[in-house]
Amino acid sequence: MQKIVSFIQKQLPILILIGLVFAAILGIALIIHATNYGPWVFSDASTYIWTAINLADGKGLVIQNPSGGYDPLTWHPPLFSLLLSIPIALGADALQSVRWLNALSFGITIFLSGFVTWRYTRSFLATLSVTGLTVFAIDLIYVFSGAMSEGIFFVLGFGALILLVEGIQSNRKIGLMIMAGILAGLSYLARYTGLAFVGVTILIPMLFLPGSFWKRLRTMLPAGVPAAIIPAAWSVFVYLNNRTIGGRSILAGKDIRLNLTDYIQNFWGVVTGWIPFIMRGNHILPAEWKFGLGMLLVLLVLFIGLQSYRKKSSHSPQRVHIIWLSTIGLFFAAYLGFHVLSYIFSSAAPEVDRRLLSPLLLSAILLLVAIFSLPRHISIKGFRLFEWLFLVYAIISILYFHGSLRLFLYDQHHYGMGYTSKRWEDSDLVWEAIQLDANSLMASNNEEILFFHSGRFPYALNLPKAAQGEMGLPAEEAYLVLFRQDAVYFFGDQGDEYLSQVRQFCDVIFEDNEGYICWWEK
Repeated sequence: MQKIVSFIQKQLPILILIGLVFAAILGIALIIHATNYGPWVFSDASTYIWTAINLADGKGLVIQNPSGGYDPLTWHPPLFSLLLSIPIALGADALQSVRWLNALSFGITIFLSGFVTWRYTRSFLATLSVTGLTVFAIDLIYVFSGAMSEGIFFVLGFGALILLVEGIQSNRKIGLMIMAGILAGLSYLARYTGLAFVGVTILIPMLFLPGSFWKRLRTMLPAGVPAAIIPAAWSVFVYLNNRTIGGRSILAGKDIRLNLTDYIQNFWGVVTGWIPFIMRGNHILPAEWKFGLGMLLVLLVLFIGLQSYRKKSSHSPQRVHIIWLSTIGLFFAAYLGFHVLSYIFSSAAPEVDRRLLSPLLLSAILLLVAIFSLPRHISIKGFRLFEWLFLVYAIISILYFHGSLRLFLYDQHHYGMGYTSKRWEDSDLVWEAIQLDANSLMASNNEEILFFHSGRFPYALNLPKAAQGEMGLPAEEAYLVLFRQDAVYFFGDQGDEYLSQVRQFCDVIFEDNEGYICWWEK
């Protein structure tokens, strides 16, 4: 038995790498299983996919507008569509390309999370905790099972932070710093929130590199220059194209959203979905109190860990642990700050949902495990109390959300979600709409789903006004595609009345229980 223990201790790094590879493969398998009907798709994903198809067809980085022309892609950054266009140009199916790209990205994210935790904490328990929480995090699986750019955003952004810390610690700084800067800059081309990674890439070297301010500045430049130039180049292109910042304008005066009540409420709803039992037993202890006590515990462990570090020299192996903890903590703050400021000042307020807050989930997992593995001097015969405490939390969390995860995976595998779901797979209404004359104008009360399935972007139809004969279309005639589900969802029973009233102004050419298509002439 002692020989087995001794062997495991000697080969632990290799065994951990093997375990992380298997965990990454498991993560890939989960995404492939969840995307049986294809990755979920809504309006933004449709734009990514059709931009990639247009690029693969040689039309450029453009998206079709309702008039039938093409506009440059500016609302979304270009990298996801650029990468997606490569397999499409080689003959691969667009949805299958997205499916495998995001599945592989999830596997890489799992591996990097576990690897960086082991490398910077040298804690098996911490590595086990972070890997388990990442693999089975339902919100991460949800994000990576969609046809969105978060997958490459995670890989590029967190990869940049890892290379940045490696560069600070290494004697061969320049190469690693350049690579970190490039990845950080590319993360901006994956999602505009990559600006948080860019900021961290510039600031962390200034805080932790040795020497005078000017020496630190010179050493930071190999990372900072590419991290700043790549976003700046794309931003200039967008601004010259439509005089906006990422397709959005900045609000001023009375238009600024200073009332954050809805933001806080939605944010709280997402965060409580990450924490086991927090919404249970609120008659005994409110959820806010539980969260507050949990934060106090985290701060206490952080304080104890920092106190132990201060007693050691600045050249202690634990220094890289502090650098990594600070890096991931600064990113958490930067991303949250960017999201809040965008909500306040952007003309298009970002959603406060589990997709856009998912980078906070992963960074919170990495940050918490770095904090709980910091006070390594507190142990009883090798028993590290705080690391075991966090491992217990990780196990409880995995077991608590196990049922929800199984249900999500079952629904995704057997029914799908969004425009790729089983619900729309055999839709006669959608099929008939796709076959309509491409030279004729089309309008609909659900233009996004028609755009996804056909590549044509119909005009949006205001149903209440259309029911009064006011179509608001820039043509004398058009096909109208009306979906009953959307009408009832937005207007209740009044939706059916609107659909009946619109029929008075057009000739119905197809109808089923999902809605109808009619030909309208002014």
